Amino acid sequence: MSARFLLCLLVTTGMFASESACADVRVRAGDLLAVVQGSDRILHVVPETEQVYDFSPREGSGPNRLFQPNGIAIDRDGTVFVTNATGELISIDPSTGAQSIVHGFDILFGDFGPVDIGASPRSIDISDYKASPSDRRDLFVLSTDGIRRIDRAAGSLSSEILVAPDATIANAIGLSIVDDATGPSTAWVATTTDAALYDFVGGLPSAYSLGATVGGIEFRGTASLGTLVYSRSFGFANSGNGVFLLLGPLSTGGSFFYPTAVAATPPSQPIVIYTAQLTSPPQIVAAAPSGNDYVQTPIVLAGESGSITAMAVSPAALPEPGLGVGTFSACFALAALRARRAPRT
Repeated sequence: MSARFLLCLLVTTGMFASESACADVRVRAGDLLAVVQGSDRILHVVPETEQVYDFSPREGSGPNRLFQPNGIAIDRDGTVFVTNATGELISIDPSTGAQSIVHGFDILFGDFGPVDIGASPRSIDISDYKASPSDRRDLFVLSTDGIRRIDRAAGSLSSEILVAPDATIANAIGLSIVDDATGPSTAWVATTTDAALYDFVGGLPSAYSLGATVGGIEFRGTASLGTLVYSRSFGFANSGNGVFLLLGPLSTGGSFFYPTAVAATPPSQPIVIYTAQLTSPPQIVAAAPSGNDYVQTPIVLAGESGSITAMAVSPAALPEPGLGVGTFSACFALAALRARRAPRT
């Protein structure tokens, strides 16, 4: 029994608290964070149990600064970043759910105000590369202005355009960054029908036809050996030697509808591909390999409205949620370790 749960049992004020306030809702490696546009919030999904929790906003997290959120990236060092369609970059503290607008700054010259992430941002990704343990991983934002790098060097934060807009970027919906041994090297960009691979050091982009109804794109691995995962109902391609593709609904059928986002587990974890579906209520379909096929598991977000516009799989356990003032209530009367919604039966 966790200390958090014991505290919830001990502090009884005679008032009922929300279940999310007393439950152990730490985001662990392999858990999903899903962006819901319509209710402007982030949900924490535990695939193994199909439980769903409020991640942000949640009780005690303060003002909700999300407005038409459409992109999410998780820094394994602890911070979650979300893009608003209106042009703000929001950082979220996993331990409290508190949201802040990210500012550009320099330790010598001060605060430059909200960092410029371009007009109508559509997707965000984070590099896995760090030159040293003290470095911070750079962010990359796709917008109608092109692909921007948010440089998070020690003592500063700034924005620069790496790839100028073109016909593909003008219609793009998804971005995935590829690292090599020296850092971020290329970027996959998806439209609703196609994809292009952009080289940061020059050269024309390589175009690929993926077919109709692409909902998102994610590269899993490194430039030398990795996997491109995208959603055309379902898509999977190995970018190493021996390329193969799997397009359209899986042979087991029945679970896939119009895709709105895609996410995949990082290379350190067994591969599972998640596709968000435009259904009512929204659902996420998990596809895990089993022999020559994939086992599909729908996770229905009961009681939700709107659509899932982005998802990310946490590459590591995020900081433990703290006990704020709002948590001290009659948790004894609640099933404190139960999710806000019961698992699907």
